[in-house]
Amino acid sequence: MTSRNVVLIILDTVRKDYFDKYAHRIRDRADVSIENGRAASSWSVPSHASILTGELPHVHGIHTHDRYFDNLSREQTFLSSLPDHIALGASANVFASATFGFDSVFDDYSDIAQHRRFPEGMDMERFIQTREREGLLRFWEFIDAARRTDHPLQSLANGITFKLDDLMLKLPLPKLTDDGAKLVKREALRKVEEHSEPFFLFTNFMDAHAPLKHLLGFDKSMHSAPYGWSSRDFEQWRVILDGIDEDNEADVQNHRELYACAIDYLDRQVSAFIDEVQQQTERETTFVITADHGENLGFEGDNGLFGHTNSLTEALLHVPFDIVNPPGDEEREISEYVSHLDLGS
Repeated sequence: MTSRNVVLIILDTVRKDYFDKYAHRIRDRADVSIENGRAASSWSVPSHASILTGELPHVHGIHTHDRYFDNLSREQTFLSSLPDHIALGASANVFASATFGFDSVFDDYSDIAQHRRFPEGMDMERFIQTREREGLLRFWEFIDAARRTDHPLQSLANGITFKLDDLMLKLPLPKLTDDGAKLVKREALRKVEEHSEPFFLFTNFMDAHAPLKHLLGFDKSMHSAPYGWSSRDFEQWRVILDGIDEDNEADVQNHRELYACAIDYLDRQVSAFIDEVQQQTERETTFVITADHGENLGFEGDNGLFGHTNSLTEALLHVPFDIVNPPGDEEREISEYVSHLDLGS
């Protein structure tokens, strides 16, 4: 294994049953399918730390009350068992970004998200968190901060796209840009091209994460939601407290259908990404596709819950876990329970 390239693909917020139904391209090309893969937590921060360390959140100490990875050393992660590999990463998840110190165990890492579509520019999430002013005062503060960076044009572009994405959620139009999938692919492929092999490459794709809205790249035949509808438009807590009724039934259906569309979109993007990486590399490359956690969608099996920070339901912990091009030629389906804590080994 040490002579192989390894690519870990995290499909953020993708539950196993929807993955099986809507990610048939990845499923069809998987040589090994772990049917009972389980995440160690129900949300990104502790789950990613558990993936890297093989420890539960109460042991590694990175969780809701301490969300930063700055004190995590490479020796504490499975990357220490790949000493000959350069560690690369590209993520659209703010919690798996430099904002929270996630990049510290990698050699070359890029953050791509609504707040940072241009990695060289300033981090909009960090800027917003450190400023108290509102309105025009914050705008001028941003202009001044962007001007002072090493990459002012990219910083300005990050600010513009950040506000544009927020505006598009409120307009009766499809979203023009995805939630980072294409940019994660671009950055990851650039790193593969620039660095020598063997490499370990981490990627996080956020497109199945709420808020959900129709994207120009979605298959419109898969949903009936109006172009202007966003999952921000209905109160999920009301569904959790009062159940699904005639006032929110259409919103719940729109949310579920757009979630399926997002997984179908990721399936197309990730399948193409696997092909592109294989075309660029000389060594054999193994791809591990999983999710940091799933998502509650208000079903009876979800205890009527929505989202992923309020429970430890089966929908949250049962995640995809497929391997493309592992060592050996045997195709197999593994029915035993396999935890993310075992992912490194």
